[in-house]
Amino acid sequence: MSNLTLSENMPFEPEINYWKHKLRWVKPLNLFTDSARSDKKGNNKHSSEFVISEKLKEQLTRFSDEQKVSLFVTLLSAYKVLLYRYSSQDDICVGNVICNAGVNSGHHNHLNILPLRTEINNSNKLKKVISIGEDSGGALNA
Repeated sequence: MSNLTLSENMPFEPEINYWKHKLRWVKPLNLFTDSARSDKKGNNKHSSEFVISEKLKEQLTRFSDEQKVSLFVTLLSAYKVLLYRYSSQDDICVGNVICNAGVNSGHHNHLNILPLRTEINNSNKLKKVISIGEDSGGALNA
């Protein structure tokens, strides 16, 4: 299995330019941390797991159904509101990992990150943020 690079078989330049243009105003979130952000890029990431009780899951699912959105949209919207509250930035962009099975590569799977962007202001309630995300159909300006 070989790794596909930008120079092999696929002209990515138009796509790269498209996303550079679309994301030109997105800034890293200004979140308070207990240590400085490293300038190094790499895969040295950490994750945390947590469990949502069955009762809370049922409540969230019911709330999502009432809003006529998926549970994913509800949780993503809540996450974006949380990031807005912590950062005080109104332009929130979250990457959503998607898998393209076999696209232009025969049988290989590719993981891509789709940026989901939402403008939030202090008067937005969670229901408003959810409706913004749902209206966009998962597009860039969610």
